[in-house]
Amino acid sequence: MKIQRIIAIFSIILFFSVSIYAQNFFQINGNLKTGTPINNLVLSKFNGQEIPVTDTKVTDGKFLFTVPVENFQAGVYRIIINPQQRKFVDIIIADTLGFDVSIDADKPEGAATFTGSPLNTKWYTYKESAYKAQERNRALIQFTDIYPDKTNAFYATAIKEIEREMKDFDLNFNKFVKENKSNLAGKMVANRPFYFPNIKLPLKGQEKDFQDKYWKGIDASDPSLLFTPLYVEHILAYFGFFLQEQPGPEADANLRMAVDTVMIKFGKNKETADFARQFLTEGFKQLDKPALLQYLDETYSATQQCTDELEEKELKERLAAYNSLKIGFNPPAIKIPDYSGNAASFLESPADTIILVFWATWCPHCQQMLPVLKEKLAGKKNWAVVAVSVDDDKEAFEKVMKEYPMFRHYCDLKKWQSQPVMDYHINATPSFFMFDKKRTLQGKYPDIRQVPF
Repeated sequence: MKIQRIIAIFSIILFFSVSIYAQNFFQINGNLKTGTPINNLVLSKFNGQEIPVTDTKVTDGKFLFTVPVENFQAGVYRIIINPQQRKFVDIIIADTLGFDVSIDADKPEGAATFTGSPLNTKWYTYKESAYKAQERNRALIQFTDIYPDKTNAFYATAIKEIEREMKDFDLNFNKFVKENKSNLAGKMVANRPFYFPNIKLPLKGQEKDFQDKYWKGIDASDPSLLFTPLYVEHILAYFGFFLQEQPGPEADANLRMAVDTVMIKFGKNKETADFARQFLTEGFKQLDKPALLQYLDETYSATQQCTDELEEKELKERLAAYNSLKIGFNPPAIKIPDYSGNAASFLESPADTIILVFWATWCPHCQQMLPVLKEKLAGKKNWAVVAVSVDDDKEAFEKVMKEYPMFRHYCDLKKWQSQPVMDYHINATPSFFMFDKKRTLQGKYPDIRQVPF
């Protein structure tokens, strides 16, 4: 009797312990089917960017993610299967604090089935259906593109079938969005509208049509979607239209227009506007697009509210740098000593034209640029080059410096903390500045091909 009572008490304690544990943790039990061995999975969340949450081992095709509830935020999470191939499965965590998922990693879409998560089941059922419809439509369009006789009745039948597929797709799309407008599955589908190309247009015309209609139907002012990959993917896809253009004044104007489009679309809500500005700021830094960064800062700084003191400080410094480095104005009065220690302004030179270049030994583009700069300088009279190295390796710097004795070199081995680097607000190498005989700034260039030699 005592033993039975002890067992009963132990069972009650165990039940409550498990219940309390389950309430404190979010769990995903999973099965993974894949043609290649996968030993480890990573679970990521989104908050303007992809953030790893936890990882887990895969044993005999089974895995378990356990996430503390205090780290939980309703949104789309990503199970990364193969980071090199960018193979992953997105899941919604919002309607339950635990479910089971079976993943077939070799399928492109509809790769997951769920138990205990009605929201994910609805989402993936729709995604699989939509994927199949899109593939049928693509196949029909490819057929009509290569079909030789456009007057043939068979061709006309194919066109009607394309139109029928598009109509059916739109009906299913609108039905799903209407039925799920209050949940994350509905928002994910609504804000990923599928573009059906206008087959009456040539290929280039279709691309332009897609570009012009890209943001149609997309709500870029919903803060809940910041916890999904949607907004990042949309901005990257949209700028992809313009970044592939050949460099030049027209391409620059188109990129500025893209900045305006994104900031207007995201600007209807403070949280989404802050996200867009921060994302573009970091993106332009990484892509070495100082002109775009300056345009973003100067055009939208009045509406910006920086999220922390460091960000606000960096913005103020950039705006001050833009003001001091305006075309047609004199540059900052920087005293740059030569390598022997004789301090003098780099502008104190008899040359009619000075090229100031910021470079580094660890920068592959710089290593390609220096011989070109040497060759260009050889054919110029009364031109001078001042080369400021963004290095902290004295031996590496001196080795390269000796190859270019015709340049005036400077390196204080402080890398990005070097005073000239900070005064000229350099965040990428190489960077070029051109000054005329009066030492007014004539141009700023991220690429040697843009320097008007």
